[in-house]
Amino acid sequence: MFHLASMCQVALVGYAVGGAFLSLAYFDLPYNLMVIVVVMRRWLDTQLASRQTPVRSSISGPVGSGVV
Repeated sequence: MFHLASMCQVALVGYAVGGAFLSLAYFDLPYNLMVIVVVMRRWLDTQLASRQTPVRSSISGPVGSGVV
């Protein structure tokens, strides 16, 4: 995720530099990058939410043994 987000920033800088010298008015790269970032953020949120819920094992030891 870190590398993907970094490369999205690099792509936006490249788009801005290219836009300074070329006519990129109808080029859809920024929209594609926004979609990538939004999907990445939603995926990250779901991954973090699933890690925060306690995982209960279906295998339990004897009562009082401390094994869950």
